[in-house]
Amino acid sequence: METLRRIGDLGCTLVAHTAAILEAIKDTKTPLEVQIEAVVGGAVFLREAPRKPADHIRETQGTLKTMVPQVKDLNQRASTMEKELRTPVNKLEDTEGGSHHHDAHLVRVPEKVEGSSLEIYVED
Repeated sequence: METLRRIGDLGCTLVAHTAAILEAIKDTKTPLEVQIEAVVGGAVFLREAPRKPADHIRETQGTLKTMVPQVKDLNQRASTMEKELRTPVNKLEDTEGGSHHHDAHLVRVPEKVEGSSLEIYVED
């Protein structure tokens, strides 16, 4: 019976001092922000408060920090591929299997590549 009375007292305390309890929760700087949803009988229903823009900014910054190494890796690979594309082409293979010597080199690679095709221009 003692436990039931304490629970009842706690319920009365919650109803009587909800605002103070909410302030105490906020003062602990817990990540959870709450709002009063409803007070029914001796029960107080709380719900999570709408998130603040700062929370979204922190999440976005965290996501960006995890993406930085991936972007650096992609930039490194792109740089390597660009160097390979700019390497002079000394020998062009003929479609019939023969080979011809040309002093050809890559002139330009279009900046905007549509689809999966890549056009490479060579001059003879």
